Amino acid sequence: CVSQFYRHKKKLFLKFLISAEEPGRRLRKTDSQTARRFFCEHCDLGFHWKGELKKHMKVHKKPFPCDQCGRSFLEKASLENHVLRHEAMKAPLPFPCPQCKRSYRKEESLQNHLKRHQRSKPPKPFSCDQCGKTFRIKQSLENHLLRHEKWKQLLKCQLCDKTCKTSVQLKCHMAVHSEERPFSCVTCGKEFKSKDTLRFHQMVHTNTKKYKCTMCEETFKYAHSLTVHKRKHTGDSPFVCSVCNRSYRTGTALKRHSVVHTGEKPFTCHICGARFSLNNNLKRHLRIHTGEKPFSCQECGKSFSDNNKLKSHMLIHGARKPFMCDLCGKTFLFNCRLQIHQRYVHSLVKPYSCKICLKGFSAACSLKLHEKGHSEHKEFNCGICGKSFHNKYSFSYHQRSHTGEKPFVCDVCGKRFFHAASLKQHERIHTGEKPYKCDQCGKAFRTDGNFYRHMRIHTGEKPFECVYCQRKFHQSNQLKSHLQIHTGQKLYSLQDAPWPQTGRLTSIHSL
Repeated sequence: CVSQFYRHKKKLFLKFLISAEEPGRRLRKTDSQTARRFFCEHCDLGFHWKGELKKHMKVHKKPFPCDQCGRSFLEKASLENHVLRHEAMKAPLPFPCPQCKRSYRKEESLQNHLKRHQRSKPPKPFSCDQCGKTFRIKQSLENHLLRHEKWKQLLKCQLCDKTCKTSVQLKCHMAVHSEERPFSCVTCGKEFKSKDTLRFHQMVHTNTKKYKCTMCEETFKYAHSLTVHKRKHTGDSPFVCSVCNRSYRTGTALKRHSVVHTGEKPFTCHICGARFSLNNNLKRHLRIHTGEKPFSCQECGKSFSDNNKLKSHMLIHGARKPFMCDLCGKTFLFNCRLQIHQRYVHSLVKPYSCKICLKGFSAACSLKLHEKGHSEHKEFNCGICGKSFHNKYSFSYHQRSHTGEKPFVCDVCGKRFFHAASLKQHERIHTGEKPYKCDQCGKAFRTDGNFYRHMRIHTGEKPFECVYCQRKFHQSNQLKSHLQIHTGQKLYSLQDAPWPQTGRLTSIHSL
């Protein structure tokens, strides 16, 4: 005690000497009233309070040593974190806790540990069906659901009742109801409601096609076009008609098909009054009146009113038909024609059968058209000649025989035709296309009729039988020539000949 007293007096004397060296320094009120009574025995630093001294002593001594490596720490928490590193370096224990990082050697220890988690976190049996958040009390869930309802009202369009997920989506949606188009294309001047639509449009003016199909190497400007194209390879048709269950690759194709069931034709030609179910069909029709031909061939400069006619024309310049039937190898210019070919030519499943003659059909519309042929009632009557027809297609074709109308014009030579099929066959004369090829001898034909007649040579089929002697023939004209032996009548007399009378022999053998 005496030594401690003298040590204290010594400290006070040193403090007096320091203050004497600085004559301008005056003791503050706090220094005079509360003198530093607690001093560190290692560095002689003084403190007003004992707690401050104890905290300071930790600087000179780290009271928490590690048993594994001997390293010391000032605080216990630092030591615990350090020990966890040693445990992490060791082999993992066989029973880890699924809720925290701790592991145990015994399963019993893990079970006791899990009980602590259960006590600390009581169960939350009430979950929100909109966001999945859970609650312990039902009232909390109800209060939470009110927030969802509030947000729905805030993010709901006041004009069409559509609900958006974010305020940004709602703002973009409101542009649909506005006539304002603030974004314009610098190339063509076309205006758009949103920046994204403008960016999508600007791809039209570029030749870059950065989206490439990995299956057929075809490239596309838009990612959406590539996605739709891939469905050709995969056969995926996600858009299904709710009436007939027919599926389509795009929503646009489904929309186009749905008009078949509704019969709606909202688009009217202002020149002739013709009505159409689709706006594109109306635009195509208007070109008949205006004479517009916006589709030009890059090879020869020839223009066409329809894009499909341009594609057919490109066959002259060596363009290939990209759609091939994997069953017979026949190629098609359009995928829709390939699908029709596979459905009607190769389809073995014919679920629709006629109740009268039991003939099978792969489509319901084909059966319906066929059944009308058995009916005696013909609802379409010609007002000029009185002839009746089962369907409106045959009736409209017949009407053209009276009016002389030939609406289908060849773009190459200008020849006109009653039927679209006749024009299609005629165009093959210019293109040199012969789509019907015999797989036995390699001979090709422009029309399916000539092709089937030729195939009878290989198959030996003779469908035309003489009613007098039962002799059979490959072709109908052969039967007609043979019938002259039994009847004694020539096929054409001079009086009934369809050509001008010139005095020449008009037998079929002389033609």
